[in-house]
Amino acid sequence: MRSNYKAWCSGFAPLCVGGDMESIAVQEFSRTLFNIRPDIALSVAQTIFQSDVRSLLPLVSVPCHIVQSTKDLAVPVVVSEYLHRHLGSDSIVEDEYDRTFSDAQGAFSTISRCAGASILR
Repeated sequence: MRSNYKAWCSGFAPLCVGGDMESIAVQEFSRTLFNIRPDIALSVAQTIFQSDVRSLLPLVSVPCHIVQSTKDLAVPVVVSEYLHRHLGSDSIVEDEYDRTFSDAQGAFSTISRCAGASILR
């Protein structure tokens, strides 16, 4: 990521959105990544992947709806299960699988589904 930001964006976008570079959702997410300054993107990525807030989960006092993608590279199903067990309030875990756009997978599958819905309009 630090040495070749554009190459990282091109590889990361399809993995996160769950498609190939030809899909509108991947192209849009990739474009969004390209528009972020590399130093800012690196700082955000480090914050996301190096943060550990598990000790705060029991302090959550509002009901939570956890949406889990079916094939998430960054957040596997065990994470949503862990959240469900350790949150301090009621929670619901929902699998994000959608029959209309069943190829929408990955961490940002909502983007894929929204892009598909826009095309159908």
